[in-house]
Amino acid sequence: MTRPLRDLGIMRRAIPDVLADATVAPYGLRGPVNCADVSAEIARLDTALGPDLDADHVKPGGAAGEMLFDAFQGALDIPFRGLVRRVSGAESRDRARAAAVLAGMVRRAWLKGVAYNAACVALAPAR
Repeated sequence: MTRPLRDLGIMRRAIPDVLADATVAPYGLRGPVNCADVSAEIARLDTALGPDLDADHVKPGGAAGEMLFDAFQGALDIPFRGLVRRVSGAESRDRARAAAVLAGMVRRAWLKGVAYNAACVALAPAR
């Protein structure tokens, strides 16, 4: 329901710091691998991104609910939405946010691989 406000630039969603950091250095490490540090960063990424695909409690989304939500959102669209988004800067902000989310997902997967390689058993990705 906030999409028109975001399109006009009235409401903005900040990119979490952990995702901004992942955008800058998705494959960086600060010193030798420490399982506690890797675990803490994965937890921060989980908070920003939601649970990873290998989490036990991930449930597939309901397609009917998503279609209803999309139809409702479509009714709230403003005329000339693309132009308004471009002029207000919402389009570039959404692209930056999408890039940060992708970088965060890549970093989380990479950190799980680092954890597996370092024998941090509790952090390794599910098979």
